[in-house]
Amino acid sequence: MVSSTVLLLIIPEQKNNKCIITGKLFEYLAAGRPILCIGPSDGDAAKIIDICKAGKTVGYRNSVEISSFLSNVTVYASMINRNAVKKYSRSNLTKQITKTLES
Repeated sequence: MVSSTVLLLIIPEQKNNKCIITGKLFEYLAAGRPILCIGPSDGDAAKIIDICKAGKTVGYRNSVEISSFLSNVTVYASMINRNAVKKYSRSNLTKQITKTLES
C-alpha cells in the first residue's frame, strides 16, 4: 500500500451513502499515498480527504475527472497535509473517544 502510486477507495452507490466512512479510508490516510475516491463528492469521506488534501473524490461515472486525477497524481502526492492526517490516526481518534466517554 505505501509503495502504490495511487490508492482507490470506492463508496458504494446506494441510498444514504454520503455518511459512509470506511476503515479503509483511515488505512489509506496512514499510508500517505494519494487517494482516488469514487463516490459522493459531498460525502463524509470526501470531506476527510479534502481536509487532509489526500486526494480527490469524483462521481461514479466521471471518467474525465478520474483521468485528470491520474494524470496529475504526482501533484496530489506532494499536497498531502501530514498534520491533518495525524488528526485521523487511530491513536488520536481513540484519545478523542476516551475524552468524550470520560466527560
